[in-house]
Amino acid sequence: MNAADNWYQEVATLSGESSEVAREILEQERIPAQRVLPARRRLRVEAVHFSGLKNLAHRDGEDERVREAFSFTHELTHAITVFLTRARNDAGKSTVLDVIL
Repeated sequence: MNAADNWYQEVATLSGESSEVAREILEQERIPAQRVLPARRRLRVEAVHFSGLKNLAHRDGEDERVREAFSFTHELTHAITVFLTRARNDAGKSTVLDVIL
């Protein structure tokens, strides 16, 4: 008996059905048997770069919006990197993390 057969048997026992019925239902619903997880891979981010256009409200209070080009590059050289601002929100800290993710 392989690992998949054991899993079907466990599902059958918990559901009160036979192993064959459990297998048939799970296959019909496209629920795969347990699989061995692949080896964990590690990703090391050494730098981040992105650029684009900010869509900003006009500074004079007009309805027209202003597009401003930006570019951000940062090399992550230490084991821990911190992005912070002093007395300023919406500076892009979450955007940097979103781009990395």
